Formats: sequence, C-alpha cells, structure tokens
Amino acid sequence: MTGNEARRCQGPGSTGEGMPAPGVFPMPLARFPARWPGGPVPLVSLLHRRVWFAFGVTHPDLHLAVLLLDLAPVTVSGLYVHDRRERRTFTWTRSALGKRFGAVAPGPCREVSHLRVPGHRVVFRHGLEVGRHEVSLDIAGGPGAPALRAEFVMREDLQRVPALAVRVPAPDPWFLYTHKAFGPAEGFIRLGDRRFSLSPDRDLASLDEHRAAWPLDQQWTWGTFGTRLSDGRLLAANLCHNSHYLDPEGENENRLWIGSRLLRLGAIGFTFEPDRPLRRWHLQESRNRLDLFFRPEGIREDRFCLGVADLRYFQVCGTFSGRLKASDGEVLEVRDVFGVCEHGAVSSRWPGTGTRWD
Repeated sequence: MTGNEARRCQGPGSTGEGMPAPGVFPMPLARFPARWPGGPVPLVSLLHRRVWFAFGVTHPDLHLAVLLLDLAPVTVSGLYVHDRRERRTFTWTRSALGKRFGAVAPGPCREVSHLRVPGHRVVFRHGLEVGRHEVSLDIAGGPGAPALRAEFVMREDLQRVPALAVRVPAPDPWFLYTHKAFGPAEGFIRLGDRRFSLSPDRDLASLDEHRAAWPLDQQWTWGTFGTRLSDGRLLAANLCHNSHYLDPEGENENRLWIGSRLLRLGAIGFTFEPDRPLRRWHLQESRNRLDLFFRPEGIREDRFCLGVADLRYFQVCGTFSGRLKASDGEVLEVRDVFGVCEHGAVSSRWPGTGTRWD
C-alpha cells in the first residue's frame, strides 16, 4: 500500500481513539468507534442502531439500488431495479442470522460486507484505500421478479472529488455519522436475459455509509442525485431532513458537489404526500440556493416489525428538475436528472408514545 493509499484510511476513528467530536472530516473515517446508547436490556439498545452500507448505480435504461442493513444479529439485504424503458420496478429482500451468513463492515477500508444465503448473494468489497469499491450480486428469480446478476466497480477518487464525511450534532446520547460519495461505475447488470453494460464515461454510482443511534421514534426524508454537466464536471446533491437534528440550518449533511467542490447547504424542506409518494415532490433550501421538483417513476416500500418498534419506509426513483445556485453565484439548471427520494418513520409501541406516519 502506497503512502497516498494509507492516508485514505487514517484519521479519527482509525487508531482506536474515542468517538470523534461532531464536525466535518477531511476524509472518510476508516472506522467509527461507536458507543451505542444503553438500555434496560441489550436488545433495546440494539434497536436504536441505524447502520448500513448502500450503493446505487444509474444506467440510461435502469436504476439499481442495493442496501445491507445491520440489525444485529440479523443482516437484511434490500434491492430494487427500476426499468426506465418499461416503467417497472422489481424488488428482492432477504435476511440472515449470524455473521457467517451476513454482516455489515465496520468501515470502508479493506473490509467486506455480505449476505450469502441460497438464491441470494450480495457482496461489497470496500477498498477506499485503493480508491474503489466492488459490488457483486447474484439473485435468483422468483414470483414477479427475474433473476439479477451484477458485477461493477465504483471509483472513489478523493484526489479528484471529495467525499462527504460528517458527524452531525444530535442530542446526547444520540449521534449520526455519514459518508457519501459519487464516482464512475464500470461493469455490468444482467436482469433476466438482458445485459446492461456500465460505462465509466457515462454512468455514475453512489455510496452511502451510515452509522447512527436514534430514539425509537424518528422520522427522516432524504434525496440525492448525480450527473455530469456538459463540460464533464460532476453535479450531485445530498439532501436530508431529520427529526432529531440539533441545528438543521447550520450543522447538517446537506451538500452540493460541483466539479471538485463540495458546498454546504442550509436546511432542506420537502413537500410531498406521504400516503401518495408517486405524486410530484418539491424541495427547497432555506437560503434559496436550491429549488427542485421531483417526478417519481418507481417505488420500493418496506415495513419491518422490530418487536417494540415498527419501521415504515419507501424510496422512490425519478427525475429532478429546477435550479441550483453555487456560493460563487453560478446558477445551474437541472433538467430531468435521475435520482431518488425516500421517507422513513420508526415508531415505538410503548404505551403513550408513537410517531404518526404523516
């Protein structure tokens, strides 16, 4: 490993130090030394966890998203493919008990996340130290869904495009750390008998690493997209509203990528109908630097019963259109750029508590 490669995997959290203070980090953390909030029994403590790795990749004809979620000792795999030509969405979900069959890696360097059970194999080989992440999928077909195979590489070149790595302030003892990035994708996706080649000159992949602990009652809304401008520069966004942010205006994870610049945004307002998520959404930034409409095309919905809490969640994929304004005054028009929005709510079953879906 060269000196540059080693530096990609250094920083707070990589040397056995305690939990880093809230703030923005110059590079993603090799490991986040998370201390989970206590509870009356270990199971309750684990139910506060929000830990996952996810990748998305967009081809002109389809969008693929894959998530590995840590619900220790259970690992959950969730995938969907949206066929943009036929306007059809296919979903696959499996879970595995025990680290032999499934695990979410502790960080993005020299680690593997996986779920391997008969008919469903998902493997993420995390290689931030060499600037690449490998995704391998082999999913059997079933009722209403064809077989899926995919092998692709996402480049994460921190010398050219900075990653977002931030611990957002939250009320004690809760916390949120996220690492998000965009990069060229190369490889293939096979859906049934159709094969789609991914070209690094055209297709982008995204990475979402999330490590957090929240109360049982929580809501969040999130949106993201990535594309290339006519001059070849990256244009991407990460936009989030979380019910437990201490300072949603000044200390958040909202960012714009414009070429090699990573620009802060203020609070993001999402206007949409939670019970009709396939209707048009409207996203606005508090300082008038972002005004976008989102037109959904496909949806993945999930519900999980966690014993003392329920999770309701959907992610919709579609196109963004509108206007962005950089801090130097540059105005950028967004026209039919493909991306996703999602909304989730966790509600506890304790008497007298609970989070309404709307």
